[in-house]
Amino acid sequence: MGRVLEGLGSVILWSYNRGTFPYDIMCAAILLFVFLTPGSVFHDHTAPTPTPAATMGPQDISYTQVEQNKWVFFVSTRLIPPGQDETSLTRAARTRIEKIVNKPFVVADIKPVVGGNGETLGHSVWLSTTAPNPD
Repeated sequence: MGRVLEGLGSVILWSYNRGTFPYDIMCAAILLFVFLTPGSVFHDHTAPTPTPAATMGPQDISYTQVEQNKWVFFVSTRLIPPGQDETSLTRAARTRIEKIVNKPFVVADIKPVVGGNGETLGHSVWLSTTAPNPD
């Protein structure tokens, strides 16, 4: 039992000299941990917290995470009417999405979502939450 505790103490305190077999084993174990551990273990993703609002239904606004700190929101035409210029669309989208996202963001892009019959169903709004707030 004493040998096991002594060996464990040597590993914890890293008391082996360079070039020894136990030293090489510990280095190999560290490298295996670094390269074989999935990246998702080290990323802290925080999803926006939806805020209940009487004017928004579940079909009016929805979001998905594309990659870390990048979001795509779908905003229906009920909340953002079609036929506006890009500045007005950006302002309207920002106003609607601010009610949902609880951190600074930048509207990176807006594109209309068109149905099979040619009618605009809503807008896809790409956000970046890593850039500073432009206001």
